[in-house]
Amino acid sequence: MEIEKPRPGLDSLLVGPWILIFSRAYVLASGHREPETFLAAQWPKTSAELLILAWGEGGAYGQARQGPLYYAPAPAISPLVDTLAAGDVFNAALIDGLRRGLAPEVVLARATNLAGHKCGRRGLEGVVASAQGAGWR
Repeated sequence: MEIEKPRPGLDSLLVGPWILIFSRAYVLASGHREPETFLAAQWPKTSAELLILAWGEGGAYGQARQGPLYYAPAPAISPLVDTLAAGDVFNAALIDGLRRGLAPEVVLARATNLAGHKCGRRGLEGVVASAQGAGWR
């Protein structure tokens, strides 16, 4: 489940999903400034097995229950063309990697890189083929 913005009653949805994907906007609105402390504060509230935090140009963080914190830096994008739907691309790459059975740190790096690649081009058409041509797997 993706949690992008604070909404009344949202905490009741933290129990049940296998994976929670948080946005930086949600983290900042909840009063946290550091990804590590935010993720640590979520574990007592959730039954999820994997927490992901997309931090935009700051990369992404992930942690499996009882596991280490992973960090994937955002790739350098030049020129930055279009960030619209980059979060959706990130989420799709997460789902794809998890369905393939890849390790959480690998999934996080793939998702961050594909979302960054998308930001270097306009729109979504052909983004996966373009990324694959650039070495994304």
